[in-house]
Amino acid sequence: MTKQGDHFWFMSFVANGPRGTYATHRTGCFDIAQGATRQAAFVEILTSLRQQNPDLADATVTAFDIQPNKL
Repeated sequence: MTKQGDHFWFMSFVANGPRGTYATHRTGCFDIAQGATRQAAFVEILTSLRQQNPDLADATVTAFDIQPNKL
């Protein structure tokens, strides 16, 4: 099995594109440094997403969640 991050995250957005306003989401896994905060993880993930997806540069985050990646 491929190594996954120790936390799973979900983020949804409302954005404006050439065809109007639309909703979208992204998910992934993330390794959180010991002692890091939820806010620090949010900012790091959001910054990375916006760098990789210029269409999200001005998008509004409507939901975010991050949980331990284990059952």
